Amino acid sequence: MTLAIRSLQTHWRGTQPLPAQRLQGWVDTLAAQDGDALAAGLVREDEWLFVRRLPLQLRWRADAADEEIAGAWRDSLAAALQQAAGAPGGPEVLRYAHRHDALADLLYRSALGETGRQWAWQRMALLPRAGLAAAQALEHATGVLLREPQAVWPVLARLLAGETDCACLTALLRAWSAARWRELLLASPQTRPYAWSLAPGTEAEAEAGTAPAPAPSPSAATPSPAAAALLTWAAARPQLVADRAGAVAVLLAALTWPGGPPTAAQAALRLRAVQQWLQPPAQRAAPVAHRDSPGTVPPGRPANDGAAPVRERDEQQAALPPLPPMAAAGLATQFGGLLFWLGQLPRLGAVAKGESPSALALWALARALGVPADDPACAAFCGGGVPDEDLPPALVADAQAHAQRFAAWLDEAAPDLAPPRIEAVCRRTGRLHMAPGWIELRLPLASVDTAVRRLGLDLDPGWLPWLGCVVSIRYED
Repeated sequence: MTLAIRSLQTHWRGTQPLPAQRLQGWVDTLAAQDGDALAAGLVREDEWLFVRRLPLQLRWRADAADEEIAGAWRDSLAAALQQAAGAPGGPEVLRYAHRHDALADLLYRSALGETGRQWAWQRMALLPRAGLAAAQALEHATGVLLREPQAVWPVLARLLAGETDCACLTALLRAWSAARWRELLLASPQTRPYAWSLAPGTEAEAEAGTAPAPAPSPSAATPSPAAAALLTWAAARPQLVADRAGAVAVLLAALTWPGGPPTAAQAALRLRAVQQWLQPPAQRAAPVAHRDSPGTVPPGRPANDGAAPVRERDEQQAALPPLPPMAAAGLATQFGGLLFWLGQLPRLGAVAKGESPSALALWALARALGVPADDPACAAFCGGGVPDEDLPPALVADAQAHAQRFAAWLDEAAPDLAPPRIEAVCRRTGRLHMAPGWIELRLPLASVDTAVRRLGLDLDPGWLPWLGCVVSIRYED
């Protein structure tokens, strides 16, 4: 963690005036403090902690030595930081486990007119400056999200998860126009196939043919728990859902089928299924006669494609509730190098072209590569979740065969890697962030291995369509 003090205001009181040079020397002793040592243990290395104001009171003699003054600064600042870090959540102290959490918080609060945290969002380069109107902040944050397409789904997933506590999804369904929703959903690799099939005249229609394919029964697929929660939410808000039916349908499809990307025809059929889920029970048996896309509504009802104006919140109003924290943030792993193999699986023959391996097959491969079941790297290797099924013997044998091929490849390609080479690749101490559609491995810069780097094993894989996930590998000092 790096400690940075943006501004310092000092007031000195004493019985005798002091030379300006002496006063400046006292301030210089504060600047000379070891910020990393002061911040050690307050937050994890990959967290953000913001303290807006930190009052300090110190006493020392005018003839005190510089070492004594430095000690007074150190003790007072460390105590104040400890107290602030222990009580985050108020307007003066903010903690974010990940940049995505901050971006979701910015979107949610700006959509509801709150501007009080802009001082922190500016420091994270999410806003150009503080003091923006809420609508301006929302527009700028939306632009940030569009410039980072791989972050769209992780941020939306945080907003979906926070709807019960914060009504943040409701706020953004109203604040973003249907056209803006479509733009965001087309940007995200997780939602793009479904959003694309909503647009008239696309390849989805061409692939499906002119005659509409029969819509699958809603009972043919089981909504995931997150999708089921969204359906319950939608049933209580028919007008809002009707105005943003395309966006809600895409979200439901992405939650229900989080795996690899569907073909255009598959995406269209899945959307028809979730559109039937969204219909009132009396209408579910009726055929879907139109493609519901953002900005289109059933005949007989006026369209509401525009966004509702963002209204600034009065400072006297109660503070908005916090978004729930990310469930799996900053998990310590001893086998972070297991994720190095994810980007290599298609090239090494463990993932067939056009196919998506099951989580159970990936789990078997992780175990065959020697990673303990309780290390979070195993869950990350499977896309973020651990299968609760027993491993069939045939799957175990197949995974062991893949692991042997990996080992043989390493023996030939990296003879300078210390044996056992599979373990030398996999055993890497780091921290994992896991969220829907996003897995991030952070490793210390000192752990860079030239033998591994030369093979390209630790290159950032990015979007892995067969995993349905963005995988990011970062080295940090």
